[in-house]
Amino acid sequence: MKVKSYKELNVWKKGIEIVEEAQKERIPKHKLQKTSVENLAKLLMKFIVVDSEETNQMILNKLPPDADRDFIEMEIMFLRTFVVDYTAYKILDNIAEKNAILDAFYSLFKDTTTDDSDIYKALKVHLLVYTDAIKKEHHMGTPYVVGKTFAKLCGYENDADVIFIGSLEFTSTFEVALENMKMIKKDLSRF
Repeated sequence: MKVKSYKELNVWKKGIEIVEEAQKERIPKHKLQKTSVENLAKLLMKFIVVDSEETNQMILNKLPPDADRDFIEMEIMFLRTFVVDYTAYKILDNIAEKNAILDAFYSLFKDTTTDDSDIYKALKVHLLVYTDAIKKEHHMGTPYVVGKTFAKLCGYENDADVIFIGSLEFTSTFEVALENMKMIKKDLSRF
């Protein structure tokens, strides 16, 4: 299924609005209190849109000249969404609110794509592809496997630059998401 640019589908604009709203509601680390599942879901949205314009431009400049940049921007968003899901399952595994947080996150994501449900369907397919890929161990580790999968989904399976972009996106998003998920877990476990 061919999906339009996520910017055309208002995911970008609505996602930025959600992140800005969540930043206003964000509780400083030193005054962390139990927060609602919906607010946690809003905070997770930042991982798929944070600094995307600048980051995507740096990434897109490394792509082959014939690359469909809108499609690859969409795949970057799918990859970042996978990282949120992956990190939640790794860190919040035994936390009762994990499913509620992820359900609220995906509901929020789906609400940003009301213009076209194909993007949400495509996301679900790509999440499964990434999930299946990381089940296979590789001597170069999970970032490589995710980068290779990213490159394949972008149509550049053997392009070292595209594999590197996918690996870098996975690693950088994972590191930030990991820190935040640990904070969420600590917050939830206090109550």
